[in-house]
Amino acid sequence: ENGNGGKIHPFVSLEFFPPRTNDGEKNLNERIGRLKENVNPLFVDFTWGADGSTADSTLDLTVQAKNVHNLIPNMHLTCTNMPKSKIDTALSECKKNGIQNIVALRGDPPAGESHWEASENGFSCALDLIRYIKKNHDDYFCLSVAGYPEGHPDKIKSRPEGIDSLSASEMTRYNLSRETGEITVCSDQDWNEELNYLKGKCEAGADLIITQMFFDVEVFKNFRVACRNNGIKVPIIPGIMCINSFSSFERMTNFCKTRVPEELFRALEAAKGDDAAIKSIGIDHGTNICKTLLEIGVPGLHFYTLNLEIVPLGILKNLHLIKNVDSEADGKVSKIIRASLEDMPGLVNCLKEIPALHSNPFEGAKITASLYINAQNAALIKALRSFGAEVRWCNSAVLGMDMCVAEGIGKDEKIKIFACEDQNLKTYWKNSIEALVWEDKSGPNLVIDECGDLSVILHEGVKVEETDCEEKSGEPKWIGNGPDFKILNEMLCDNMAKEPQCWHRITRRIQGLTVGTISAAHKMLRLEGSGSLRLAVINTRDSITRSLARAHLQNEPSAEGKKMFSGRLHRVRSTLGESLAALLNVEMKGKIVLVYGYGDVGSACASSITAAGGVAKIIEIDPICALRASMDGYKVVSTEENRMEVFEADIYLSATGVKDTITVNHITSMKDQAAIASISHLNGEVDVAGLEEIAILEEKRDFCSVYQLPNKNKVTLISEGRLLDLSDQMGAAEPNILASVSLSIEALALLELWRERFSGRYTRGTVFSVPRLIDESVARLHLPVYGAKLSHLTKDQSNYMKVDPEGPFKPYAYSYTGSF
Repeated sequence: ENGNGGKIHPFVSLEFFPPRTNDGEKNLNERIGRLKENVNPLFVDFTWGADGSTADSTLDLTVQAKNVHNLIPNMHLTCTNMPKSKIDTALSECKKNGIQNIVALRGDPPAGESHWEASENGFSCALDLIRYIKKNHDDYFCLSVAGYPEGHPDKIKSRPEGIDSLSASEMTRYNLSRETGEITVCSDQDWNEELNYLKGKCEAGADLIITQMFFDVEVFKNFRVACRNNGIKVPIIPGIMCINSFSSFERMTNFCKTRVPEELFRALEAAKGDDAAIKSIGIDHGTNICKTLLEIGVPGLHFYTLNLEIVPLGILKNLHLIKNVDSEADGKVSKIIRASLEDMPGLVNCLKEIPALHSNPFEGAKITASLYINAQNAALIKALRSFGAEVRWCNSAVLGMDMCVAEGIGKDEKIKIFACEDQNLKTYWKNSIEALVWEDKSGPNLVIDECGDLSVILHEGVKVEETDCEEKSGEPKWIGNGPDFKILNEMLCDNMAKEPQCWHRITRRIQGLTVGTISAAHKMLRLEGSGSLRLAVINTRDSITRSLARAHLQNEPSAEGKKMFSGRLHRVRSTLGESLAALLNVEMKGKIVLVYGYGDVGSACASSITAAGGVAKIIEIDPICALRASMDGYKVVSTEENRMEVFEADIYLSATGVKDTITVNHITSMKDQAAIASISHLNGEVDVAGLEEIAILEEKRDFCSVYQLPNKNKVTLISEGRLLDLSDQMGAAEPNILASVSLSIEALALLELWRERFSGRYTRGTVFSVPRLIDESVARLHLPVYGAKLSHLTKDQSNYMKVDPEGPFKPYAYSYTGSF
């Protein structure tokens, strides 16, 4: 460390927290691998959950950092609410794996509690832990400790006497609440006690200090001077918090009572809801802070990454501390997409056949696609682009997208991506609307609408323009309830004020639209039935070939067949129980889970819950499904007749596709600490709006929101009551072969709509099935995967059967039920 600001070569270190699921841990390890190549950090930190809740995951990640990534790990270890035996186990595992660096911390209270308590004969503070480690392990471990430039949050207290009561020293670190005008500060007396305590930790054996986050660089400079004046001589490493979203920034600064410069706050508040802009501000502010820190001679920069990479990489790139990673990242994205294509040979065959049959098949097409952003779907998007189309792509769910793919593919000037990390309901609708409105105001002429939300925008947009936002006809039944419609309606009304006929014009321009889920198809069919459908729609979800692929799971095919064709149902069956346990931080054993609906998805849910040790009970309205559940060994209960039994459940899971499945009246009857989730594409199954109206949001963390009800019971809402299994917990990607079938159907259905756009074959106001010839083409293109060879009809056979030798071979009435 050069306190005089001389030339030094600073190091970089990175901090991560353990994800809640195996898939999350896998993604984090891939990200660490990328950061290792681009940043080559001196060391990496892994946090230790309160009460040791992430002990196993933290140890696993620490060992992998050392053995897999060849990085120096610096493992956090908290001591409150922790018996000495657990500390001994952790230290023993570290020694066993050659890990020599520990961040010794007191730690936060366990989840759901506001205060920590020392275990019997345990530790009361980090100083106790440092002394214990030194006594039992001598100098084997290098120990880091936390430093608080504005004082520990427990010591930052209200100063009702006002700003005039602050001393000169207190003026350098006080914070003013912008909401209440309250002044908070760590008093001079507490500040001096904090410094003496920090000095005591260093004298007991701490080797370096890593600071808590700060956003005012003067705060760090004053802290470092105060430490040196107090005789603290160990290196002091500034902790740089990466600003990734406004909500997380606001939550962290409020919790830690952190001082935020007015200019920074105003910039972030103005960009609220636009996560790309928030990240840009975060990169600029972080760059400026780090430049000043390097000028005063800090030895290194420690980044609190929050498990994300865009902001730290942006800052380090601006500081010229890493090479330009753009081209490498682009290459990696291309490699990921190529790898997906290698496992989707049928799609490859399809994409080869399209241009062979039609020169520049999508020339002049402007396509808006609402699809999950992942490598598989990126293969289709890039192909459409290569066939002459311009494409705008948004994610088809609030949660669950691969931002690495989004950023990489979005560099093509003919492909625009509308998505952001930490996406919420508001930014989801904003991105979806922007994907439909071209810069020249023209809009798309083809639309891929996997889950049906673009159709909602188009039809409700037209309705708003026709009623001039004055006629309050109530919420449309075909959308479902919840906050979605309110937020969307406000945006559509705002848009109408700027451009009164926007949605009429865009809807008229669209030549055709495809939908790919049951709930989206139901929305279109309802509109068709009411005479309100304004578009020509092909429902790719009812494709025979696609259904055949999915049905292989039902028939318990060979292991290879499962690997190839087990799609969403397989993901649900194999990972739902584990995901619920990880999200709620509970053991599933003995937990009662009420599953609403026993169709294909509901039965997969029940199976997964049972496999995880839980007890699944079923609610059904369909007697056939209820009989199926009973025959499968599940108890079928009724909300009307088994009320006490129903509302003693631990978890409530909706898999119905019906609005108002779990109402606010149901929620208020649930027991304390119950959890609620939906695993359907319909966003109105859980009455989120009703819950928010009567309950107080107490805590928000990783896909979970904890609400306190009027009766003081608490319930946890998972994934905002939206589709659970397409969040980060379970991953949006399907097995590659199943994705290959689905994307081939999608490509050929789009081509059909585009080629027939002037023929009048696909009339507005009608929902069409996938043409049987397309189904047969996709099946034929996938036969080489299995080494299958087709026979052919002779001319006489063709005449006898009255079937074209090239197909289609079966009439639409033929259901193929014998096959699945």
